[in-house]
Order: sequence, then C-alpha cells, then structure tokens
Amino acid sequence: MSTVHPTCKEQNVEPPAASDKNLTGHVGAPESPGAGKKLWQPGHSGNPKGRPRGSKNKRTVLGENFETLGAEVVAVVIEAAKSGDMTAAGLVLARLAPPLRAQSPTVQFELDRGLTLTEQAGQVIQAIARGELSPDAGKMLLDSLAAYASMKTVDELAGKLSEIERRLGIGGAK
Repeated sequence: MSTVHPTCKEQNVEPPAASDKNLTGHVGAPESPGAGKKLWQPGHSGNPKGRPRGSKNKRTVLGENFETLGAEVVAVVIEAAKSGDMTAAGLVLARLAPPLRAQSPTVQFELDRGLTLTEQAGQVIQAIARGELSPDAGKMLLDSLAAYASMKTVDELAGKLSEIERRLGIGGAK
C-alpha cells in the first residue's frame, strides 16, 4: 500500500511500451562498456564529426578580429568617454592610470636567532604593539616566519626519513 501526500493527486503510471530497442542494462553486464569492452578502437575518434583540422579556436579568431578592429573600438570608447559615458571613462582611466596598489616600506628588523621561531614571532608582535612596526609589515614578517618554519619542518622530516631508510637498508643511498 502506498501513501500519497494529501495535496498530491494519485496517478496511475503505465510502464513504457516494449519497443525494438533494448533499453535495459546492468552495470558490468557483457553489453555494457564497463565490462572491459571498449567504446571505440584505437586510432578511431570517439567523435568523428568533431572540430575539423585547421579550424581556429574561438579565442584566436577574437584576437585576430581585435587586431584589425581594435583601433576603431578604442576610438569609439574614447569618444564615448568624452561624451560623458562614465563606464567608458572608467575603462579609459583604468588603462591610462591603473589603480595604485598598497606598497609596504622596506623594514629592517633584527630577530634574536637564539630564540625559537615562536619566540621570534613574539618579538614581531611586541614590535607591532610598541609601534616600531606597522601591522602590515608585522604580518608580512609573521607570514615569512611561518613559511620558514614549514620549510624547516619539511627539511627535518626528510632528514629523519633518510636516516630511517639508511638504518633499514632501503631507499637509494645518497
């Protein structure tokens, strides 16, 4: 017995009529491609009506069109900008004077190399708190310390792995 939601009408659906084509199949059945049978033979395309040889990519065609019509397009955009079209003006200005990117000043900061990386990071944070380093410059130094710590960890693990391989007599001798 099936239940039907109260807002839905119950429908009797007839099974599809049998036809000449066999529409049934099971994964791994002998007639399915997944059972070791190849869809097409080597040297024969799976898409024989694919893109013809020598035809150009759409981007190539667009690039060639821009080479021939680009100067005209630029002239139209500049005229539109002169006429007060702010979108066109934005396009022109973005090419003539690109937006300025924030640049951090060069910072010289001495870290005590006798300290652990965590303690050196603490030095950077203290310098930020005292106003000796800008937060942006401090973040860059902390990111640099984190990258250095990651590289150092990889080197240490590689050394330990080599030592284990040497003791077990496996791996390539270096």
